[in-house]
Amino acid sequence: MSSCLALIGLTALTSLTACLLGEPINMAPEVSITPPQGPFYRGQQITFAAGVANEGAASIRFAWNKTQGACGPKPMAWTSDATGSSFVFTPGSNELGDFCIRVQATDSQGAHAIAQSEIRVSDRQPEVALMQVQPAAGSKARLGSEVVVSAVASDPDAGDVPVFTLALQTPDGEDVAFGTCEDAKRPASDHCFVVTTPGPWVVTVKWGAADATRSLVAIDRKLEVMADEDQPPCLLAMPRAAQVVQDAREPLHFEVFVADDLDAFPTTSQGSSKARFQWSVSDSSSSTFLALVEQTDRVYVLPNRYLPADELRVRVDVFDRVARPATCKASDDVCGTSLCLQRMTWTVRFR
Repeated sequence: MSSCLALIGLTALTSLTACLLGEPINMAPEVSITPPQGPFYRGQQITFAAGVANEGAASIRFAWNKTQGACGPKPMAWTSDATGSSFVFTPGSNELGDFCIRVQATDSQGAHAIAQSEIRVSDRQPEVALMQVQPAAGSKARLGSEVVVSAVASDPDAGDVPVFTLALQTPDGEDVAFGTCEDAKRPASDHCFVVTTPGPWVVTVKWGAADATRSLVAIDRKLEVMADEDQPPCLLAMPRAAQVVQDAREPLHFEVFVADDLDAFPTTSQGSSKARFQWSVSDSSSSTFLALVEQTDRVYVLPNRYLPADELRVRVDVFDRVARPATCKASDDVCGTSLCLQRMTWTVRFR
């Protein structure tokens, strides 16, 4: 450059220009950032690599810069402790949203250039494991039985505590509350309810992660528990034998019990039974049964007004809350299946 300065005043302007153009001119390095593959989450190591296109890359010094928000105009030069050709950014628990990553490349002559890359750090959603515990998953629940579902939530981001609630809806679309589990020792993740209507009962999980960076966001997760159809009531009775020999001087007690999904009788813990009874009698001179309209309880006491050698037939029919087509004929002494009777008949012979 000093030789060119010597030309000033001695040669024409064109000679000076030629001299200047003959000297090598230092150009700033061409730097770029290779963006990593997203998406990006908190706690994840995100590595950025700087590339230099021009010669002399071995002598390039790098300085990195990270700011929250979208990238704007390239700033002036800066210094940084991160001086290598790569930079690792691990977003912390409070670092969400857009970030601008910049690299400054400086050559041995002090010329520098800046490249920048923009990323977005997202919050991973919590995960919830929702399953049917009782009865076994995929099995229908018997009406009147307790259903147990388990809901366990976890958050992949350290420091976030999943917050969720459970909602329960009947097959009729009515919102109802969960009940108290019959087994008090069940873990807190278990939730219980008794199915009283056939069809799908829907358990909904509404959850989100509550932390300093955002408010609770509700997201629906559903589990469908299918409740079985109402089954016919089943009679159990005393006396057990269909043929009874009775002292005419003593009253005879008949007592029935009902095994049923919703209408067990005597009443169980599931609620009020709607079991109904119809008692009727027929003496040996008639094949027609006379309904005892006033006898609607499960216990019927046959009065001691009969004489030795008399014969009487006593019948009971049971019904629950579901109106079903009649399957019993008037001539049937028993009705139902061998394991589940809706009618029983006794023949009583007095002595």
